[in-house]
Amino acid sequence: MGMGNIKLLLLAFFLIVIVANGCWEEERNALLELQANIMSSNGELLVDWEGYNANGFIDCCFWESVKCSLETGRVIKLSLGSERFGSGDDWRFNASLFLPFKSLQFLLLSNRNIIGWTKNEGFSKLSQLPNLIEVDLQFNPIHPKVLLSSLCSISSLEVLKLGADADTSFSIPTTYNSRMSKKCGGLTNLRQLWFEGYGISDINTLFALGGGANSGLRNLEKLNLNYNNFNSTIFSSLKVFPSLKQLELVDNKINGNIKMNGLLRIFCSTKILMMHLNISILFLRISNYSLIFYFLFICLDIIALSNLKHLDLRGNNIERFVTTKGSLSNKFCGPSSAQFN
Repeated sequence: MGMGNIKLLLLAFFLIVIVANGCWEEERNALLELQANIMSSNGELLVDWEGYNANGFIDCCFWESVKCSLETGRVIKLSLGSERFGSGDDWRFNASLFLPFKSLQFLLLSNRNIIGWTKNEGFSKLSQLPNLIEVDLQFNPIHPKVLLSSLCSISSLEVLKLGADADTSFSIPTTYNSRMSKKCGGLTNLRQLWFEGYGISDINTLFALGGGANSGLRNLEKLNLNYNNFNSTIFSSLKVFPSLKQLELVDNKINGNIKMNGLLRIFCSTKILMMHLNISILFLRISNYSLIFYFLFICLDIIALSNLKHLDLRGNNIERFVTTKGSLSNKFCGPSSAQFN
């Protein structure tokens, strides 16, 4: 029998063992303990894992909001976000409830009304889960700086989703240590960051995750800053994200004059730029030139000379762009081979 056939037989045997035994007992017990911790205020359960277990359906890999690895039977995803904003009582997060899930990769906790954490049980403790690559904490009423600094030590993270409702009143946990961020080495593996609706206007707020181009977010590829208060200076500030490929700035305050040099650098490295629903007039200017081109021609000119794949400027009141027409690609982007329909 060939080595390949032996491997297939071993894999088949392993899968049979997993199916026969169901999920790991320690993880099933951890799910039951977690359910008791996040009951909603009116007694309604967002998940009824206890009901499954009591009725003899003990394989937690088939329980609602749980996903397991087919190879190991370990829990790899917990989808515990609520579709209703602020559903349930205020919940103080307890990281130890999640540590039994040693292979956890995705933790989704949006709209859980998390207002903080119990003592020594903050999000930083999730760094003990080496496979955790995505955390979704959107629409929980914790102060954004507290969230950032408490998450910055989870070095395995690749996707982090944070966001706030317009009417959110942020709270600062009583156990929060303001010096925490000073000890943070940064999320060097982070590729995607959502930071929507917090009303911030200073990109330095994000440095609670560990810093700028020389540390922290140097590998960030997608940045979602929708529904904040950034103005035209945001473009020159984005140089601290050298790997950025996708930028979303929906519903900010991109007003007034924007230096073409700064914006072209973003066009050169970014595949997608979304700015729809911004207000006011947008001007792009280069010093010492007076040639004016209408928006359509300028957009085509910029796109042809850069790596930009998609530009979305719907809902703006763009009056005109001021720039030069010529071989800007050699100066800002280098030769371009991009194709556009």
